[in-house]
Amino acid sequence: MISILCLFFISASPSGSTILQEKIEVRVGKDKIITTSDIDQLTERLVIENPTADRKQIRVKARDELIDQALRADYLKQYGMEIGDRDVKNAMLASFGLKSDSDLRDFIQSHFGDFEAFQNQFRSQMERSRFFSVIQRQSSRTKDEAAMMNYFNRNRSELEKNRVVELEECTIPNSADKSAADQALAFVKNPKDFHVCIKKFGHGAGKAAPTGALKFESGSLPEFVEKKVFELKPGEVAQIQLPGRIQLLKLVSIKNLKPFTFEQLKSKIEARLEEQSIASEVDRIMSDLRSNSFVKILS
Repeated sequence: MISILCLFFISASPSGSTILQEKIEVRVGKDKIITTSDIDQLTERLVIENPTADRKQIRVKARDELIDQALRADYLKQYGMEIGDRDVKNAMLASFGLKSDSDLRDFIQSHFGDFEAFQNQFRSQMERSRFFSVIQRQSSRTKDEAAMMNYFNRNRSELEKNRVVELEECTIPNSADKSAADQALAFVKNPKDFHVCIKKFGHGAGKAAPTGALKFESGSLPEFVEKKVFELKPGEVAQIQLPGRIQLLKLVSIKNLKPFTFEQLKSKIEARLEEQSIASEVDRIMSDLRSNSFVKILS
């Protein structure tokens, strides 16, 4: 199986600066500050994920996401559900199967770089997950067969698609000098050289089929990965950002199978409708938090 672990975490390049040396760009609430370094680190991560996007727009997006992170943390604190340092370290230990804090620090530094930066990213994802869970529990949900059928009919052409794909995989470790992103982009632009990527970096954790490709049917990959893969034409390459590495998937072949029926898709449609409902509630709450919280952008 293609390695998809801790999807939301990537390493940040070490920064030798301290908060006293940093320019404060945003103040949120009573004590949260966002510095130039904070924004620059997240910007670099987003640039890797969107190498052709406008850098100035990405930096604004990074700043706004850091503001939202601070607001989510404050929201959880108000409900007595804040995530402490020990919670974060315990979750990290469990994620990587480690026993001690010293082992954890050594592992993170050797695989992802700066420990504090990685820990902050891990905390942010835990806060995001808990924030969504709180809202999910507060939201009333009822199973609506008519709404599901309506959704199916409106999205029939996309939902009915049942395919099997063959993929080749190459995983490039991240590096502080951005060479990983440059190499990944080169293979995306020149798929004919993909065998070089495989030879140099390997197939990752997937078990190769006799042809050297990996076979997957619709529904067997994370939805965001499937979306990228199914948009490809045979011979093209998709880029997936993973923690500490960039995964490249080359579409070898794609075959259409018998279309899915409504009955086969009911649980998937129900989950999507629930996600949409929760997403709408999250947007509403975040809008309220932005309007009612102290946020001062200094630059």
